[in-house]
Formats: sequence, structure tokens, C-alpha cells
Amino acid sequence: MMKTMQRAGKGAGVPVFTLYGETEGAGDGEFLHLEMLSARSEQLGWEIGRHTHRGLFQAVFLFHKSGQAILDNGVAEARAPCVVVVPPGAVHAFNFEPGAEGYVLTLAASWTGPRGVARASGLFDELMAAPAVVGLDDDAESCRALLEQLHREIRDRRAGHALMSEWLAAAILLTLSRRNMQTAGLSRDDDHRAAVFARFRTLVEDHYIEHWPVSRYAQALATSESRLDRICRAFSGCSAFEMVQNRVLLEARRRLVHVAAPVSALAYELGFEDPAYFCRFFKRHVGRTPTQWRREQRERLASAADAGSD
Repeated sequence: MMKTMQRAGKGAGVPVFTLYGETEGAGDGEFLHLEMLSARSEQLGWEIGRHTHRGLFQAVFLFHKSGQAILDNGVAEARAPCVVVVPPGAVHAFNFEPGAEGYVLTLAASWTGPRGVARASGLFDELMAAPAVVGLDDDAESCRALLEQLHREIRDRRAGHALMSEWLAAAILLTLSRRNMQTAGLSRDDDHRAAVFARFRTLVEDHYIEHWPVSRYAQALATSESRLDRICRAFSGCSAFEMVQNRVLLEARRRLVHVAAPVSALAYELGFEDPAYFCRFFKRHVGRTPTQWRREQRERLASAADAGSD
């Protein structure tokens, strides 16, 4: 039976790690690391406490047995074969069944792949945009084979291992990206617009706290505001402005649940000059004040974690 997951408490803020339990820098933008799921989980009783990674993307593959994941403000079941996608900045925690098997792939968010080709299409950007549990189904065996080969390359360090490792990691992410596109019903004809959309999401990730207007994003993308809006609506159902607002709200929700700082301090951290305006902004979109929402979500997460241990 899985143990009760760590509750979202009222103590210190969320730990920021490179790899879980480690605070050493991840090096340059080509950082790539792979380890077996059991390497850290087993010695920690199969429970990984809530934490986040700054500038790093993780894909946690589960091929045997089940687990439970806290992803930002939700609790999700992870049933093998699946992958838990964790974008940079997402607060997450895991509780695996003893004996769970899989791999943890960690990449710099700016990782470009071999010769920079892998990231050019923007497919990886879309994959890395939001936390999710994705079923692998008929792609499970091919993913596992690629991961096993990548693990050998990293371990054995034979001639050309760095380039081979990059190609294998790119193949793994491309497999996941194809599943993501298939689920979303996208085609190759959408590639150009998808690339613009992915670059927009990357820019939003870099500048949402600066509260850039949509016109500035459009200028950075060498397009018009109206075209950017059409692309955003086609791929997300939201306008460009709504996407920026939603990103601010996502970060507000993360920090309200996982950081114990006062609401006024969080407002300043999120780029609001007036905490009262932040409270009105939050209530207008969420229907609760930040304080009310924080209390409700912490109670909900604690209840869900308790239920998962039964």
C-alpha cells in the first residue's frame, strides 16, 4: 500500500532542486540526465516530497506498478505504462508502490537536441508546456527500449556517447510529442502555426511576471496581434491576452498553495504593484479571494492525499 503523500503545509517554501535532494547547478543548456526510478525513490521509501526544478524539464516514466503524483494543485493517479510530464517551475511530488520500475529523464528547458534540430519544430515546447500524466499504451515498449539504450550510453561512455545520448533523448521526446499531437488532433499542416504558438508560450514563460502587453509579444514574434490571437485560439481556445492572464493565475495558484508567504508579498513577486489590485484580479478570475482559495486548496490536497493511502 502506498503511504500518505506529504501534505501541502504552511511551513517553509517549496524546495528547489536540480535533481531531487541536490542543489548543484545544472550546467549549460545542454544538461541531460537519466536515472532509474528506483535510484532515489527506493532509499526514500518510494516517496518523493514536493519540490520544483528551475529551468529543468522532467519526464518520469513508469513501466511497472502504480503511483500517485501531485502536480501543481492537483493529485493524479499514474498507472503503468505512463509518463508524468513535469515542466519547469511546476511543483510536484510522488508516491510510488514499492518495486515500481521506470526512468527519470531530466533536461534543461533550453535543451535543443542534436545540432539544434530537435527543438526547431516547436513540438517539444508544446510537450513541455503543462504538467500531465500521459498513457504510453502501444508506445511503451519503444520508449522503454530507447530509455534502456540511453541509460547504457550514459553509463558506458563509449566513443561518441554524447551525440548518441542526444539523439536518443530526442527520439524519446519526439515519441511523446507525437502522442501529444495525436491526442490534440494536430497534423503536419499545422506545424508552422504550432511553431509560432510554441514560441509564444516560451516568451510568456519568460516574461509573464513583467506583464508584457500582447503587442510586445507580437512584435517579438514578428507577427500581428490579430494573427497571434487567431493562432492562440486555434491551438488553445483562448486569446493571446487570456493565455498571458492564465499563466499569471497559474503561478499565483502555485505559490498560494505551496509558499507560506503573505498574499501581499506574493502579489509583489508576481509583478503587481498593488496587492489590493492583485486580490481583485484573482477573485475576478477564480471567484474566491486569494486567502479563501489558499485555504480551500490546502484542505482539498490534504484530503486527497489521505484518501490515496486507503
